[in-house]
Amino acid sequence: MSNKRLVILIWILTILGLILYPLSLAYKVYYITLPAFAFGFMVPFAALLNLYIDRVTKGLLLIANGILWGIFYTDLYIEITPEDIKSQLEIYKNFALFMCTGAGGSIIAAHSEALHHESSNKTLILDKTREIHKLDKNVYSLQKSFQKMSYIIIFLLILILLVLFFK
Repeated sequence: MSNKRLVILIWILTILGLILYPLSLAYKVYYITLPAFAFGFMVPFAALLNLYIDRVTKGLLLIANGILWGIFYTDLYIEITPEDIKSQLEIYKNFALFMCTGAGGSIIAAHSEALHHESSNKTLILDKTREIHKLDKNVYSLQKSFQKMSYIIIFLLILILLVLFFK
């Protein structure tokens, strides 16, 4: 799926989740309240993880998604939420908040770690390159020595064969 189609799908499903959740509370159709909340949260979360964008931007979008669903969005409708759904909604709210902020923070931390390793690997590559050149010279020298020794061995074998043949 192309990146543009995925972005459109994210928007459609997020809007669908944003609409179904409050409508289920307003019309007291409580059996779709928690699935609408989970659907509206999980699909954009999974789609954001699969977006091919800069890591920092992806991390910040995931954190914003967690804040939207975990703090802001559930608190808007807390007055019209029935008591028996509030405890379940609290679990979903914490799940959304911790999952998105954890994933977003991890992606940003991985990006920072990758930048750190890239800068430290550059000097390491230069140091290893010099050692590889020395090793290459040593291998070339050993090849030359082996070639000389093989000529000597071939010469000695021919000499032994001649001695045995003319004996």
